[in-house]
Amino acid sequence: MTLPSNDNPGIRETVAKTFVEMLKNMPYEAITIPDIIETANVSQADFDRNYTSKRSIIMDFLDHLQDEASHKIAPQLPASNVLFNEENLLKILAYYQQYKEELLAIDQAGLSDLLYDKTCLLVEDLLTMSEDADKVERFRLFFMTGGLLSTFMQWIHSENPVTMEELATAQYKMVSQSLEIPLSFK
Repeated sequence: MTLPSNDNPGIRETVAKTFVEMLKNMPYEAITIPDIIETANVSQADFDRNYTSKRSIIMDFLDHLQDEASHKIAPQLPASNVLFNEENLLKILAYYQQYKEELLAIDQAGLSDLLYDKTCLLVEDLLTMSEDADKVERFRLFFMTGGLLSTFMQWIHSENPVTMEELATAQYKMVSQSLEIPLSFK
């Protein structure tokens, strides 16, 4: 994300938290930049030095989540590049569960594409995937990440009809199962 050069972390945090809180109670389209500025109690100049749009605020918020997740989850992962096992999936689900209301608000605002992009970046970061990594493996990773994120979002939208542990187990079974094996719907 490219922001003006005079950005201020304190202002950014205040604006991002304020906007995400507003999203929980109001439709995205109904929230204006002046509303955000007034509610966050920042000046127009401070806002302009830090953000260019409502979308840039969400990107900043998701960047923060990605950085925080990377610092909290990465040290708990084994040295191998095995990210999608039950234990690791449970850690990732538990982290994102903390932000359920915020993620629902972002999704309902029609910005789930940003969430997907940031989640892919997080997974690449957790796996320390380099820019020159095998392209087929990168697309495989994006495929799995998209499916896992979609399943998680459906889970939080449906008010968690199964436990987080059950979801992690189900997700693990899906990513570890060959796609050539037919699914069993009972």
